[in-house]
Amino acid sequence: IECGVQMDMRPYNAHVTLMRKVSQLPEGLAIRPFSWVARSFVLIESSTRPEGVRYEVIGEWPLLVTD
Repeated sequence: IECGVQMDMRPYNAHVTLMRKVSQLPEGLAIRPFSWVARSFVLIESSTRPEGVRYEVIGEWPLLVTD
């Protein structure tokens, strides 16, 4: 069905953004490995606007905890 929306055909890559629009790390800044416990995950839509980027949570799903 033609609806006028063009799909992005690039493969999806899940990621965590730590910094945006950084061409070089500030002097003396070291990013060390870290870990955290995730209890859920969310789908977020980002929209670039003149005043900056806006993030909207589209959905949230709990993760199952197993011992």
